[in-house]
Amino acid sequence: MMHKLMLGLVATAALGVGTSTSKQPQEDPAVEIAELKRQVARLTADVNLLKQAASGEASEKEKELVAYVEAQARAAAELDRAFAESEEKGFTYGINPESREVLLAGFRRFTATLQDNVPGKGAPPR
Repeated sequence: MMHKLMLGLVATAALGVGTSTSKQPQEDPAVEIAELKRQVARLTADVNLLKQAASGEASEKEKELVAYVEAQARAAAELDRAFAESEEKGFTYGINPESREVLLAGFRRFTATLQDNVPGKGAPPR
């Protein structure tokens, strides 16, 4: 996959350089040089992104997202523990206990989903 992406990038760069060099010479070569510098800067940025992807390094944004999702999973585990404690203290007894049991079951399914397939280090222990 990475080789195809790299090959595509090189082909695009070759086409871009080929078309820019086949143009009629402009009166001001500084304009053409400036455009070539912009192309080189874009291609350099693309190559750096490809290198980063190939090395497996995560970007800062990816790290932030993983940290956020892991925090959500930890919060879901805490909520699960609070549900268990409230149940132990009698939350599901009294008038219409089934409604509270349904509520707890729904919340538990929700928090279980928040803790499943967490990228990075994985979900906290339940």
